[in-house]
Amino acid sequence: MGTQSQPRLIVGLGNPLDQYRDTRHNVGRQFLQFLAAESNSKFKKIRQAEGFRLPDFFGVPLEEPVLCVFLNCFMNQSGGPLAEILKYESLLPENMIVVADDFMIPFGSLRLRSSGSAGGHNGLKSVIEALGTEEFGRLRVGIGPVPVGQDPAEFVLKKFSKEELAKRAEIYQLMQKGLIDLFSLGYDKSMTALNKVHF
Repeated sequence: MGTQSQPRLIVGLGNPLDQYRDTRHNVGRQFLQFLAAESNSKFKKIRQAEGFRLPDFFGVPLEEPVLCVFLNCFMNQSGGPLAEILKYESLLPENMIVVADDFMIPFGSLRLRSSGSAGGHNGLKSVIEALGTEEFGRLRVGIGPVPVGQDPAEFVLKKFSKEELAKRAEIYQLMQKGLIDLFSLGYDKSMTALNKVHF
């Protein structure tokens, strides 16, 4: 865990207001809250004017703590605060993994990549524009498919169904295990395992 190229920061994208809390678009933020509950950790506010929260270490069993962050800004404004976090923690974009929703892949599927385009995701687009690079990890969480005739922008702001909610904790557990494996095994082996996940 000591090299600059290894993941040190997990970022869960989402919107900050209560009305968005349980929506599909907030799955990244929900995942970090799941990790916090699993390890009985609490978020603490640091430099709130910059628009982000830094949590206590979540207790992921690694040799060194991994910082987990969710932002106090709207999804499409994520880049600026995230650039501040990297600067504040003396980290490079390649040290980071962003967890975000993806309506292009079905619910229960995961896609881990070490880099790539925004793929139409406004949060990732903001991050790429602010950092000036696509070279950072991302774990996309499937929330699709979008029903025929429905606007994707409206779909992502809807809440999960009861059937989806019943499976969500198990998906988050798989994501947690996959990220732990990533820290010790690297992207290639972790991608092979996580990208096969489908409920």
